[in-house]
Amino acid sequence: MMRSTSTSEAKTLLAGDDDAPAPAAYDAVEEAPPVNEANDSCLWGLRIFSTLTTLAGLLVVAVNAVEIANFDESYRMYAVRGYACLFGVMMVFAELEFPRLFLDYFKFLDVWVTKGLFVLFVGVLTLDTKRDDDYGVLQEVTAGIVCTIGSLYAILGLLCVRVYRD
Repeated sequence: MMRSTSTSEAKTLLAGDDDAPAPAAYDAVEEAPPVNEANDSCLWGLRIFSTLTTLAGLLVVAVNAVEIANFDESYRMYAVRGYACLFGVMMVFAELEFPRLFLDYFKFLDVWVTKGLFVLFVGVLTLDTKRDDDYGVLQEVTAGIVCTIGSLYAILGLLCVRVYRD
């Protein structure tokens, strides 16, 4: 039951007298609003997706670095592999948002639709034109994973899902 406060009690409360009794409305501790479990699981899903994207970027760097180390392709393919390694590192930096200066310089990686198109492009760069070596299948699997992640980023960007993450 709530107690009504008199005008003298209200004046002492407003004056800041610490000895005055607190009204009953202030005695109750407010409970925190319930956590929306759907939003929490959505955030966990986005964190897992971010972790998978970071790992995919590292996998792109590793696969293309192994192809460069084998040295059995044309010089044009070495340039493509080198750019794929560089873009894989850019994927990792964009996903970790580690050097904020990096995202300030490459603003297109801050928008999910363009980030998805960039990741899709990196996946296409990782595709191998020949499958006769041991790493051809690994490159195709890596390219498939990266292209899938890029497509999901583009779709999630079009659906404005980033608003929930931020």
